[in-house]
Amino acid sequence: MLRSIVRPITPVALRPMAYLPRLTFKMTGGRVFSGPFKGMQYINESFESCYIPKVLGIYERELQPAVEAAIASEPQLVVDIGTAEGYYAVGVARRLPNAQIVGFEAEAAGRVLLSQMMELNGMHDRIAIRGRCEIADLNEVLGDGLGTWIICDCEGYEQVLLDPKAVPAMANSMIVAELHDMFVPGVTAQIVERFSATHDIEQIAESKRSITEYPFKALYLQMCPKRYLNWAVNEGRTGVTTWLWMRPKKSI
Repeated sequence: MLRSIVRPITPVALRPMAYLPRLTFKMTGGRVFSGPFKGMQYINESFESCYIPKVLGIYERELQPAVEAAIASEPQLVVDIGTAEGYYAVGVARRLPNAQIVGFEAEAAGRVLLSQMMELNGMHDRIAIRGRCEIADLNEVLGDGLGTWIICDCEGYEQVLLDPKAVPAMANSMIVAELHDMFVPGVTAQIVERFSATHDIEQIAESKRSITEYPFKALYLQMCPKRYLNWAVNEGRTGVTTWLWMRPKKSI
């Protein structure tokens, strides 16, 4: 009842779902606050995904050990499938100044934001932006796959793309992939079976977020219903997300 009374008289700018992104951007100075890409400058929006967790640096925090391990291996080529605005592509380009980065993003709006992120971080000449990714594209860019890291988040199309029979170079590549069984039932088991002979595979499950992961304090937040802080740190996923961290059994 109180919400129905208060909401209509609250200016849009002061409503929590508008206020929290602005507060986060202000408190971080528009730079990623923590995690593997700490210090990366961020635009004021994200493409079809959560914004606040990216700026806080807690986005997909389950993957951070895998990301650090992949970076430590110093790959010469990083292929990001489903780049969006470039959280990974630009972040990795900053961490791996000598690597070649290729970003595939099917949506034009995502590519526009990626270009903005690249300019903002001085990476305008570091990332090759390409459109929709298909098998032929991967066979073209991967070469023999040695010294290569593939990052894949393509909303179920991993069933088509992550196939070492169709793309033999994948047998030599490190792969971090988000799986979408909610869109393609059984795809996780299918991908694991495809790569079990060539890769050591770690399956990583999404873990629960806590409002304590929001690091900033403000008087407004004390009055704000806790559900909004929960919204701020969550990633808006459908079901429980699973990732695969796959490393070639032979040295890359």
